[in-house]
Amino acid sequence: MTTIYERDNCRLTLELGDRIEYTLEAGSRHVVSTPPNGLTALVAYLEPGSVEDGSARLATASRAAAVRDGFERYAAGTIAAELRRWCHQAGLSAEWSIDGRSTHREHIITTVPQPCTGRTVTLSVAFWTPGDVDEISFTEEYRAPAEVLGYSYGIGLPYDALPHLLEADHTPGNPEHRLVAAIQELVANGTINPLAGQGAVRDLFESWCRESGVRSRPRGIDRRETLIQVPTRSDQQAAVSLTIGSATRQIGFQEGWGPDGQPWRDALYQLQFDHDQLDTLLPWLTNRAGPIDDRLQPDDAMVAAWRVLAERGELTPRRPMEVRDRVAGWLTEAGVTFRSYGSAWRETLLRVHRPNDCIFTLTLTIDPDARAKGILFTEFYDYGPSGDDPGREYGYSVHAPYADLDVLADAYAPGTAGPAPERLIGAFKDLVAAGVLGDGMALKANQAVVLRDFRAAGVDATPDVWVWLNSD
Repeated sequence: MTTIYERDNCRLTLELGDRIEYTLEAGSRHVVSTPPNGLTALVAYLEPGSVEDGSARLATASRAAAVRDGFERYAAGTIAAELRRWCHQAGLSAEWSIDGRSTHREHIITTVPQPCTGRTVTLSVAFWTPGDVDEISFTEEYRAPAEVLGYSYGIGLPYDALPHLLEADHTPGNPEHRLVAAIQELVANGTINPLAGQGAVRDLFESWCRESGVRSRPRGIDRRETLIQVPTRSDQQAAVSLTIGSATRQIGFQEGWGPDGQPWRDALYQLQFDHDQLDTLLPWLTNRAGPIDDRLQPDDAMVAAWRVLAERGELTPRRPMEVRDRVAGWLTEAGVTFRSYGSAWRETLLRVHRPNDCIFTLTLTIDPDARAKGILFTEFYDYGPSGDDPGREYGYSVHAPYADLDVLADAYAPGTAGPAPERLIGAFKDLVAAGVLGDGMALKANQAVVLRDFRAAGVDATPDVWVWLNSD
């Protein structure tokens, strides 16, 4: 037995015998184990490129992985879940028990490389019992070597549905083992094809559950693909991404704007359409993008086509809503029915992290859907927790009707050309640069300046106050 990780009241050990066994003593006793023939695969996952295996190499690789994966931040249950993830991502079946009770048993059915994508497709079945959720889950997972989670399509069903799934199987033995063997046989004879396409195996499992009278619940991890992320200025980014919902089977196109590292915080513009319309979109999309590898599955071909358009600069955001609206036009041309979300342009004019741990911001939001409050200026103070103070936020704003946008743009930027939102935002940036608006002014002083100027322009401007105190 070798100690892998230790801290106050928490000790993780590794032992090789009939199974590879990690034991975590932390009040409760968690044991995560996998068959001994997985030693080489586990070492290769924990220490990519290693040419050695054996118990000493596994112990060394496990210690390094415990540091890499941040075990010092985790509670015991989370560490045990990470150990189970190690086994899963090494392609190994594993069992997790707590205080001698087997709570989770995952069986890897098959793991195969997906052509052309660099991802691996893993089919697995897991049994959770006893516990808060006694269930069986089937998972079809796609993951690249560098990805922690990847994306997946799965279903969950009650554990007591197991006899119904085995009605046609009369072989003796443990019901869980019989179900795993039956699925393995279906893979071996080609009834289940891991490379049939994203969601295809999950859909097949769902149909079998319906035929058996078993109600299943869709689950999984959505696919998220960042197509482009670019700086719009020194402290702001814009990003365009694509999502494919695992359970919803909705395809989403997102354009986001925000501070560096958070390109969705200030503004998010979205398009959504049903996955069933991919057959309609794909010919139009590949015609625009050019030849796409015909070995790719439809989902992968769609992502590849969007990436070509992004590399050509056709998806580069230059102003809010521009890319979303351009793609909406393309979808219309392709004959795809979609839903559009998001109309607010929220511009962060100034953001200062003060020495007293207050984040001070000035923002201007223009939103046609907000109507009477469609133009909103906010002077905002965000105080983080400090000592006995759990944190608080204050906002002092001025709002005016969106219908007055042209009036305000003409008042703030007379004689300039361009769309009214850009003219007004540009004028406010100039006021910050000139020190008319900014940090270091008295409380509510920025609000007062904007309120005065809005009213001077002849618009119906209204001041407002927002306060939040952290009660946690």
